[in-house]
Amino acid sequence: MKANLLINHLTRHPKYHYLLISRSFFHFYVALLTLALLLCFQKVFASEIPSESQLKAAAIYQTSHFVHWPDRSPDEPIRFCIKGDKKVQQALEMILENKPNTSRQFLISNNLKQCDFIYFHEKTRFQILKAQTNTTVTISDKKDFLKIGGVVELTITQGRAAIGICQRALQEKDFTVDASLMRIADVKEAKRCVR
Repeated sequence: MKANLLINHLTRHPKYHYLLISRSFFHFYVALLTLALLLCFQKVFASEIPSESQLKAAAIYQTSHFVHWPDRSPDEPIRFCIKGDKKVQQALEMILENKPNTSRQFLISNNLKQCDFIYFHEKTRFQILKAQTNTTVTISDKKDFLKIGGVVELTITQGRAAIGICQRALQEKDFTVDASLMRIADVKEAKRCVR
């Protein structure tokens, strides 16, 4: 009621019209400012925090750039196999679809005998691990994966992927790992990995 009386009073007295205009502009200005802020921060709101599966897939893909097979051409395709985790496989497929064009081709395969990198989900049965060749890089997020003969153990903490590598397992394989990866990895001593 008081607001209506004030508006009536202001509309009858021309010297107070600027207050009405200012009030309208104030509401317009607030709405415009709100819209501008929403547009400015749209990227912040739209960007999502990577999921654990996306972090694992990214770590698997990045690791592949640091592994070399002496008896193979650098242009030979790299084949990934994902065992027991569809979400990691889908995330890796997205990475491979959006990766920059390079001379090397990256593929996802279901044939474990043809894979260069095999990711085992933590709940996978690991008897299959014993059947892998010396040219296969085995990766898992299973705790103590290195103790059962794995090469790379992934750990996801606070939105970051970390890798552990068993130095002894590398000595028994027919591939090499760049020193740059070894510097950032948690390299396990023989007594802390393969039994």
